[in-house]
Amino acid sequence: MDKVSRLLGFIFFCYVIYKAIILGGSIGLFINIPSQLICVLIPLALSLFIYGLDPILHALASLISSFPFVPHISSSTLLDAQIIRQNIMHVYAAGILGTLIGLVQMLSGLDDFSAIHIGFSVLLLCPLYSVLIAEGLLRPMAVH
Repeated sequence: MDKVSRLLGFIFFCYVIYKAIILGGSIGLFINIPSQLICVLIPLALSLFIYGLDPILHALASLISSFPFVPHISSSTLLDAQIIRQNIMHVYAAGILGTLIGLVQMLSGLDDFSAIHIGFSVLLLCPLYSVLIAEGLLRPMAVH
């Protein structure tokens, strides 16, 4: 029953976010590849820099195993939980970094108002992606 309730919670989380986006406009407005790269690859790079490849691969396997109805790939260790919790901070740091990158891009294009939207979307979507990844994915998985 615990796995079913966790799965229902995850589905409900995704549904509420999806409905909020759809009611406000197109989902395409919320897709920004540079922001996604910043919020996913920077935390991964920082983790690789701190822990190395083998602990990261084991933590990723542990993270995937913690999804409901996914067969256990590996047993979780304290180091896995520490890596996942550390990645929560890395994701937030990447969101802040993306915000600053977007701000610089936006301010550098003030002479051409048609180019401001590129930096502005990075500026706004990096914190959104950071919160969704950290609180909607990593923190629940770190608990289990």
